[in-house]
Amino acid sequence: MRRILGSVLLVAGIVVLVMAQESSESVADQTRHLLTGRYTDQTVRLTVGGAIATVLGLIFIGMPARGDSAS
Repeated sequence: MRRILGSVLLVAGIVVLVMAQESSESVADQTRHLLTGRYTDQTVRLTVGGAIATVLGLIFIGMPARGDSAS
C-alpha cells in the first residue's frame, strides 16, 4: 500500500513541478520576477507542494513493508 501511495505522490509531485515551471514562464510571473526579484505566490506554492510530494513519494517507495526485516 505504501508503494502505491508513494508512486501516486511521486507522479503527482512531478506533474505539479512541471506546472510550476510552466507558471514561472508566464508573462505576469516574468514581469514580477524582473521588477521584484520574486515569483508569484501561486508559483511558489506549486514549487513547494510539488517538491514535498515528490520527496514524500520517494520516501514511501523506499520504505520497507511492515513485515520486512532490515537484516
